[in-house]
Amino acid sequence: MKNNKNNNLLMGSLCALGCETLYGLSYSFTKQATAGATVLSLLGWRFFVAFAIMSIFVLCGMMKVNLRGKKIRPVLLAALFNPAIYFIAETVGISRISCQTRQSLKSE
Repeated sequence: MKNNKNNNLLMGSLCALGCETLYGLSYSFTKQATAGATVLSLLGWRFFVAFAIMSIFVLCGMMKVNLRGKKIRPVLLAALFNPAIYFIAETVGISRISCQTRQSLKSE
């Protein structure tokens, strides 16, 4: 029992480390990518790839989605305000500030 708890703690810690590493690297990637592409084209590809991967998971049965009898308007509003507006503002902001400014803002 204790060994399983330690394994869960280790796995959770490794997942958190991986998540934070990807989050940190996304700033550098976004800055480099916006140097060669427009902000909206980068976001378009980012959302398209995410949609395609999620659709493959649903079609393969790895993920189940059941929307019958559920109100979809709150989900659409959350999808608009959280990822869409956030990612647009983040990408525009990252493309317009220097690396030093971005790092000092991130560290605070």
